[in-house]
This record gives sequence, structure tokens and C-alpha cells, in this order.
Amino acid sequence: MSDPRTPDLERVILTGLLETGAPLHIGSGFDDPAPADDPDTDRSAIIAVCRDATARPYLPASTLRGLLRRHAPPDGACAARLFGYARQAVPKGSPTATADIGRAGALRVYDARVAGDAPVTLATDTRIAIDPITRTARDRHLFTEQWVPQQTRFHCRFELDRIDQADLDAFLTMLQAAFDGGPDNGLGAGRSRMHGRLHWTKDGLRLRTLSRDDYLLWLWANAPLDRFYQERNVAIVTPEPLPSQFGATSTATPDRAGLTLRFGLCPQSPLLCSGTIPKKGWKTGKHGPDRMFLTADGKVLVPASSLKGALRSHCRRILLTMFDARRPDGALTDGRIADRLLARIFGTTETMASLYVGDASGPWQASDEHPQFFNAIDRFTGGTADQRLYQVKAVIPRRLDWTVFLKPSLLQTEWALGLLVYTLRDAMEGDLRIGWGAARGYGAFRLVWLRERDDDLDDWALLLERLDNGGLSVTKDQVHRWLTALDTELDRQLATVEVKEPNP
Repeated sequence: MSDPRTPDLERVILTGLLETGAPLHIGSGFDDPAPADDPDTDRSAIIAVCRDATARPYLPASTLRGLLRRHAPPDGACAARLFGYARQAVPKGSPTATADIGRAGALRVYDARVAGDAPVTLATDTRIAIDPITRTARDRHLFTEQWVPQQTRFHCRFELDRIDQADLDAFLTMLQAAFDGGPDNGLGAGRSRMHGRLHWTKDGLRLRTLSRDDYLLWLWANAPLDRFYQERNVAIVTPEPLPSQFGATSTATPDRAGLTLRFGLCPQSPLLCSGTIPKKGWKTGKHGPDRMFLTADGKVLVPASSLKGALRSHCRRILLTMFDARRPDGALTDGRIADRLLARIFGTTETMASLYVGDASGPWQASDEHPQFFNAIDRFTGGTADQRLYQVKAVIPRRLDWTVFLKPSLLQTEWALGLLVYTLRDAMEGDLRIGWGAARGYGAFRLVWLRERDDDLDDWALLLERLDNGGLSVTKDQVHRWLTALDTELDRQLATVEVKEPNP
């Protein structure tokens, strides 16, 4: 893997501003104590983001470098020159035993610091983990995370030593692809919810190069090295803004891989998707706070975690129903098969998801509010629990915009597309529920397909005839093939299980 080429650029320095297109959380590995005077939550610690000595958030260089490495050219030679490679295993006595023992890359990445001197107010998000089977809150799974807010700017710096023009062009292409604000380029936690997206700003981008000849001249000159750098035009473009899930604007290039779909959630009943009622409010006799999420500019927000949980739960119900039709005796193995299949779509704690779900947000008016009082019921006596009167404030907006991203691996998995077709069909009929109070009639909605060139589609038959969004062209025969592929995959999974675990 040695490189015989002679580089014509001794050093390259690129600086610029990256802006968050969505909330970002890169964990520090430490917890912050909860504020002692916080009356709204009952928690012991906050999962903190990476912060420097001045308590301002920053983007670790290792995280930025890892994202760039994902977008390296596939041939491997350029990636080896830019990012280096580890020591190679060679047999003892081999004539190349001293060659290719490892090499440092030409690229250096620095931590990205917050631009400017203005303080950054970190947001917090308290969430509860939901059991995908029972759809109830998991015990001891209430947690709070810090988030860097949207539209926070970071000053970044990249340096390269001893490269040629071809490697520089490849590096600029990687910068364009990695930081385009696209749904598949998130950093940190919540990437499957389209969090952590970064894009270049139109100002502040600067590229300077030092040629080999100018470097040799500097060695004999009595002048600072900066005078020998040449300013170069940067071939990185700032993408056009697209609708954001958080009420402002973010950017993304047209999808090079994968597919972005836009839907509208039309509530059919009050929506209530915030955290749990605080115990402190009960103890002091206060009613709970407003229980709906709002964006910074006052729009209603349904978190991506609620939407992703609703999709996963409904997909699991569909799979178990199809398994039951094949094996009415209902073996416990069927649930494990369903979870294994769903992991390929929604991911696990060890694997990334192939379906990304964004937040749903939209405007609302005061007339859309739906306040209601409830009494908690004692589960033992069946009567009203003492001092457990609480209020919830729900909302019924006209429509919330929602974005879903399908990765290339999902687009190539026909059985998964068939499962999503069934789920989409049910969602358009209003069979899914989100948030709190589903047993009380809360959380009902109908899904519509948002189109830029035509009216929104809410009719299933019409949708199949005119299903084209973002370059997708689907025929009825293709949909039928996806559904058939789902049946075939379930039969194959059951046959495999029956061979390994025969019934007595």
C-alpha cells in the first residue's frame, strides 16, 4: 500500500462554519445534576453533551472524522492516503515484512467550536422508553438528555499534508456529501429520528493551499509561513433549504441514495405526546403543566420517537397476525421472529435503522386547544386516588408535516417494503394511534401523501395510480410483488424455525 506519487501540495487548510439543521446530541459520557429548583420533572441526572472548559458545546474531531470516512471513495487507495491505515499482518520472513506496517493519514481534523461569543442555551428533552409489545412505559426508563439547539454554528478546521490535486478534489467531495444536511448524515444520538444533521453555511468558507515550491521558498525566506499560502475557490455549494421538522429551515441535497417521503398527519382526535405528569405537581396540589410539545417558533410538535414507536408497534401487530394465519397454535417463537425482522427496519441498540423518521410539526390556533381534567383511579380500591386530580392540554391542529427517509438497503428489501405498504394503508385509514390516552380516544390521525405538484392524496386507489414522489415510480404490479415477497419471507422464517426447533 505504499504510495510512489510525489504530492504537489505541501499543506492545505480549510476552515468554515457548520450549522445544525436539527437538534444535536453527542454525549460526553457524564451526567449533569438536575436543577434543584426544577418543578416540572422528577429526575436525578441529565445526560450531558460534549462541552469544553467554558461549558460551551463542541463537536469532537473523532466524530467529524468518522463521518467523513463513511464518504471516502470506494477504491480504498484515496481513503488510505487521507485517513491512514493500521499495521498490516504479513508472514514472518516475507520480503515485505517491513513494508506497510501502518501509515498516518494526511488528514487532520480539529474539534469544532461554537462560533462567536454569544452563550448557547442547551435544550433538554425528557422521554420515557416505551415497550414495543405492551405500548406502555417501561419501568425505570425515564431519562433526560441535553441537546444543542437547531441553527447553532460551529467553526471547523481541516488540514491535509503532502497531497496532490486529485486527493484534494476527493476530500472536497467528501465534505460536500457528509455535511449536506441530509437525513442519512446525522451525528450523535437520534440519527434515525433525523437529528444531528449539519450543513455548510454560505459565509466563512475558506480554502488555502501551500504548494511544494512555495514551501521550499519559505525555508530560505525570513517571512511568516502564512504569506506563502494561496487562496483558492471552494467547490462546495450550500444546498437549497428544505422544510425542517423543527419549524425553521434546514438544508439537504437531492437524494443521491435512499428516498425521502413527505406525509401529512391529520388528527382525528386530540393529540398528547409529551412526557409523564410530574409527581411534584401532584404533591403540591398543582395541576400538571401543558402537556404538548412546541417548537421554538410555537408550532405543535409530535416527537419522532412517538411516531417511530407507533410504526414499529403496528408493523409487529401485522407480522403476528400473518404468523397466526399460518400457525394458529401461536408458538412463542413467532414473536422472536417478528422482532428479528423489525430490527432490520427499525434497528436495535447494536444496529442502525434502515428507516429514519422525523418529527411532525405544524401551526395551530388557540381554538385547537383541548384542555381536560382527569382523576387518577386507585387500582386496588377502584375509587378516586387521593390528591390525584390533574389536567392535560391536548391540541387538534389541522395538519402536521412529517418526513420519512428510506435508506438504500431498505429500498432493496422487497418484503420490508410490503410490510410498510400494509402499514401505510392502515395509517391512511386512521388505524394508528400516537401518544398518551389511546384508550380514551386520544392520538387518532389519518395519513395523507403530500405532493408539490398536485393535491394531497388521501385515497388509497388513487395513490397507487399516482405514486411518484422524489423520483419514486411504483406500479400496482410492483406493490403486488412486495406483498408476495413478504408472504414468502414469513414462510421461509417459519420453515427455518421448525427445522431448528421441532414441535414434540
